[in-house]
Amino acid sequence: MVGTRDWDLGLWVQRAWSLRWADARPQPPLNLHVWGVCGSRRSCLQTGEGSRERVGGVGHSPGQSPRVREGPWGLLNTLLSPPPSLPLFVPLLCRTNPDINELNLPKTCDISFSDPDDLLNFKLVICPDEGFYKSGKFVFSFKVGQGYPHDPPKVKCETMVYHPNIDLEGNVCLNILREDWKPVLTINSIIYGLQYLFLEPNPEDPLNKEAAEVLQNNRRLFEQNVQRSMRGGYIGSTYFERCLK
Repeated sequence: MVGTRDWDLGLWVQRAWSLRWADARPQPPLNLHVWGVCGSRRSCLQTGEGSRERVGGVGHSPGQSPRVREGPWGLLNTLLSPPPSLPLFVPLLCRTNPDINELNLPKTCDISFSDPDDLLNFKLVICPDEGFYKSGKFVFSFKVGQGYPHDPPKVKCETMVYHPNIDLEGNVCLNILREDWKPVLTINSIIYGLQYLFLEPNPEDPLNKEAAEVLQNNRRLFEQNVQRSMRGGYIGSTYFERCLK
């Protein structure tokens, strides 16, 4: 039979546990190892400095399990200790991970990671199957910054392409990468937007003004220039590397 003192202590422990996680006071610099954050691959996230680790507010030497003080009141003190602060990029991973896992890629797109443990930097390959750029292969780099999802990822085209909305340095003119970005948008939204640029180039909002002018005035010449650039050749004084798949 549980005694009154034990029952009272149980209530205190429950209360202490709720208070512990409700308390988000800033903590001094520390090393924090978080395993399996947001269900991602096993990874180690580190913040701050110092030779001691803290898990659940209890210090312990590296390589050792967290120490919990013996006795019920030691346990209570452990539970009451404030939790360590997580690095700023943990919420970023929590948003990025589902965005990546829930990608619904068009059949013309493929995504790859040079480092399987780094979800914040990856490549997108678009191989259009219709339009001016049919049979081409275009590579984009994505870099997800600390401001995501409030700020859009940084996107660059690594393939030199003759396109009114992509300049020769790889900068991309896509409205949702600029003023029309909203936190509810996802990486999937950007991928579909990039794919659409190859289906319907927009000469009204150009980065490559010369290509935009040709598209507006002579669509047949524009198509010839696109085909020549994808086969590898000169458009004016600019040489384009072959980018056919």
